[in-house]
Amino acid sequence: MRDHQAKHKTSIQQSIKTKIFFVLTLTLTLVFGATFYFLSMQQYKIVMQQSQAGAKETAYALLASLETLMLAGDGNLAHDWLERVRKESKIEQVDILRRDGSHAFRDLKTIHQVNGFLNMQVFMRPALAPKQAADISSNNFKAASQGKPIVVSQDQKLMFLLPIPLGEQCKRCHGYDASPVRGVLRVSTSTAPAMQKIETVRLQGLMISIISMLLLGGILFFYMKKWIISPISKLSLASEKISHNNLDIQLDIQGNDEISALAISFNHMVESLQKTTVSRDYVGSIIASLGEMLLVTDHQGYILTANPATLKVLGYSEKELIGMPVNNLLSNGDVLLNDAENIALTQKDGVKSIEVSFRAKNGQHIPVWVSISLLQGRSETQRQIVHAARDMTQQKQSERELRLAAKVMNTVSNAIMVCDMAGNIQLINPAFSRITGYQAEGVIGKNPRILQSGRQTPEFYKQMWKGILEEGCWEGEIWNRRKNGTIYPEWLIITTIKDEYNNISHYVSTFLDITERKDFEVKLEHLANHDPLTGLPNRLLFIDRLSHAMEISKRFKSKTALIFIDIDGFKPVNDAHGHNVGDVLLQDIASRLQSCVRTSDTVARVGGDEFVMILENIADIDRAIDIAEKALLLMRKPFIIGDLECQVGASLGLSIYPDDSVDLDALTRQADAAMYHAKKSGRNRISIYHNDLK
Repeated sequence: MRDHQAKHKTSIQQSIKTKIFFVLTLTLTLVFGATFYFLSMQQYKIVMQQSQAGAKETAYALLASLETLMLAGDGNLAHDWLERVRKESKIEQVDILRRDGSHAFRDLKTIHQVNGFLNMQVFMRPALAPKQAADISSNNFKAASQGKPIVVSQDQKLMFLLPIPLGEQCKRCHGYDASPVRGVLRVSTSTAPAMQKIETVRLQGLMISIISMLLLGGILFFYMKKWIISPISKLSLASEKISHNNLDIQLDIQGNDEISALAISFNHMVESLQKTTVSRDYVGSIIASLGEMLLVTDHQGYILTANPATLKVLGYSEKELIGMPVNNLLSNGDVLLNDAENIALTQKDGVKSIEVSFRAKNGQHIPVWVSISLLQGRSETQRQIVHAARDMTQQKQSERELRLAAKVMNTVSNAIMVCDMAGNIQLINPAFSRITGYQAEGVIGKNPRILQSGRQTPEFYKQMWKGILEEGCWEGEIWNRRKNGTIYPEWLIITTIKDEYNNISHYVSTFLDITERKDFEVKLEHLANHDPLTGLPNRLLFIDRLSHAMEISKRFKSKTALIFIDIDGFKPVNDAHGHNVGDVLLQDIASRLQSCVRTSDTVARVGGDEFVMILENIADIDRAIDIAEKALLLMRKPFIIGDLECQVGASLGLSIYPDDSVDLDALTRQADAAMYHAKKSGRNRISIYHNDLK
């Protein structure tokens, strides 16, 4: 660019210099030529006038001398006089001519006339051959013969034809002639010296003119270069820079003339352009940096410009795209604008947006959203159309994913709740409404605190939010309240969503109603720790509760009684009437035993027909004996099962914590030993453990 500007600047300067030099040279040449011509002509006139005056003076002097000589009447003297005069450098030719044009003093015609007039032979000389003056114009000679002096200039000569008057003295000899003019004196002088002088003067004038022209031209050119050429060159170069979108320029042309005023106006124009004009490079940079496709076509739809994003998405090179009809990029032979739409766009000067499919170079179909706008030109053919196209492939994929996500949200059994940064609900799914009973219009914009059941402590929520903010996720079991007021357990997962600046923008909560699972867990736990037939605690839970009872007694310094019960006569009933009757009998036995104890006490089934009672936090053994006796009495009463009456009994063994032992296993063995002692002692009785039963 700089080389181009430098060459352009040199070219402009040379062009201006050449033109100004040509005009200046032509003007000076014309001026000095006209002046030189005028002065030359004036000099020519002056020199010629001087030459003619000198020649005239010489001619008239000769005429006067001739007249004096002729008074002597001696022809030889006249002839000698003519010869001497002819030798003068100034004289080219001297002749004395009669009125008939013949040369005088040659033949004897005049002598005979004079001698005849005088009647005596006064004059005589040798005769010469007559000679006629043939080189004189008859008109000029006639005029001179009639008494009019004639001057003729030709071939660098001045010829004077001077009439020789017939004076009074001449009449003494020439009285025979009545004409006032005796003859004509022809005197010819050369104008060559004058012409030589004129040429010398002309040559000197020409040299002076050339030198003056060069000096004046140089001075004029210097000042013209300073005041005209240089400022115009600066203006031209500045204009060239502006044409290349270089607006960083100011002209420094000093003065008060029109060019200085033009420079000031130019600077104001540049300042205005700097404020209001965006350079092509700047616009090009913006277009090149656009992430979306941009195509510019002419009024016929042929591509003129394509930005890098277009080349990248479609896979074409710039050379391949330039000149291609934009409709060739469309799939299935579609067109961006039909004739009616094209006319409407031109007339309304608006923007049309349309979704189409572009076909990439590799054949891939790319969905795009095209916004079409018109760039007005000076004429219809100069109009251009801008196509801003956005690749919608990712958007379409995102839309599919959103539709899928929405479908998943609407079909999953887990409740989904999305909250904003302030914790207000923005979105829920149908499962949320099904679980909580709240519809979208009832919770959108509200805080999830409306679901709190009150079972969790503030410390619980504090730890929960600590986990959410520090780990970005929290998961756990929580009890919430439905719209109808019922409390239910749920398994809750809260995850944070962050924006592009890594700041939390949303909270996504997913939860599942685990009421059934909790019920199932309770059932499993019950089955694991209870007898399935009677519903009483089994041996596993029995051990746990005995340990708990011993801890209570130890803490409150009380006693715990352990009673082992073996049902007497159960096997014969079960064998005689079947397992169904046996099962019902066991259930009735369990009910009667439970009726004997407090709710804080425990009745457990630890074997087929073996039961255990745990009486916790009692004051003394008497309370345990009373309950054992009550249980024994209830076992002795008949059991009515359908139409059957079943009679059984029971053998009971009793041990006391901490009197008998502080060890759970030892205490259990002691009660078992006491029970077996009761059975050995005749059954249907109570046996209290003592050391002899070890």
